[in-house]
Amino acid sequence: MAPRRLPRSGFTLVEVLVALAIGMVVLAACYEFMSRARQSAETGMSRSRLEVESNDLVQRIADLLRQASPSSPDWAVSEDGSSITYNLCEGAPDGSPLWSAPFTLSALPTEGDPGAEGDDGIDNDGDGLVDERVLVALDAGTGSELEAWAVNLQTLQISQDGRTLAVSVTLQESPLGGEISPETVSAATSVYTRN
Repeated sequence: MAPRRLPRSGFTLVEVLVALAIGMVVLAACYEFMSRARQSAETGMSRSRLEVESNDLVQRIADLLRQASPSSPDWAVSEDGSSITYNLCEGAPDGSPLWSAPFTLSALPTEGDPGAEGDDGIDNDGDGLVDERVLVALDAGTGSELEAWAVNLQTLQISQDGRTLAVSVTLQESPLGGEISPETVSAATSVYTRN
């Protein structure tokens, strides 16, 4: 009598390998989709954060300059528009203004810190941004720093037309630590200064 063959149950090696290959293709597609979704979300959050920061920064600058006066003794907007020196009127006890010491508001390269950016056109700290600047309020008489805003400032532009100042800033941020191209946001306002 011939031996009876039992029916085969299970999968052949070829069937298992084909199923594994299909599964890997599906997983790779899911990974790519999730990666792009993460990039998109990070870019959107970065842009939103930059818009808030740039509007806040422009408002802060406007608040400072609104107190200034073009008729003050040290009033000067730099030729390149990246800084302004001004005095504040501290009163007029005898009818003539009493001026404060001069202040300078300026965009300076973030030199001096380890890994900080210089003004050399190179991304020195590896964050995907070139030549970040910091906005600094200085006592123009002593040169001492009164306040600094640590932002990824790319440009500060101030121009004057009579008693009106046009102020604009450009901020940049590199989402995902420089893995994708930097987001850039600008904000601007006009400031009407005092007499």
